[in-house]
Amino acid sequence: MESFIREAESVDVASRLRELREGQAISMRTLATRSGLSANALSMIERGKTSPSVSTLYKMADALGVSITAFFGTEAEKKQVVFLKSDERTRMSFTRGVFEALGGENFAGRVEPFMLTLESGASCGPHDIVHSGHEFVFFVCAVNWIILWKKNYFIWKRVTVCYSLPNCGIAGAIPAGM
Repeated sequence: MESFIREAESVDVASRLRELREGQAISMRTLATRSGLSANALSMIERGKTSPSVSTLYKMADALGVSITAFFGTEAEKKQVVFLKSDERTRMSFTRGVFEALGGENFAGRVEPFMLTLESGASCGPHDIVHSGHEFVFFVCAVNWIILWKKNYFIWKRVTVCYSLPNCGIAGAIPAGM
């Protein structure tokens, strides 16, 4: 896990959050109200003092009316077909894991594939991940568990799960790739 995190590109969520917020002329307080996050937490993220969890990224993206991949950089032209080699993917480290964009940020369709690699015992954050859409999860490693609507599901390697949101917390007993 540590070597993978070292390979992760340094995505500047702090600057991107400020750019998105100011581009829409939204105050920190307004963003806090829309996202359900505290103005202090948002300020800490925007100043680069803390990195957001996946659930926090989703809350900020929803409040700004953008996709979660908007934090990876400026919006690129959307394409009908996207081929993306492993070394071309944008990776972002967050608390106890790595978020890897799988091309959805450049795709004209309505799917945003990404891969989460979590440390042992990690989760998507203290808040449920809430956004519009559906989820498809493919567990590539080890034994994991997922909480959907306050019910625990034990997940083994190479299992898939499909569900609609709002959802859950995801955690792993040992390092997990999803």
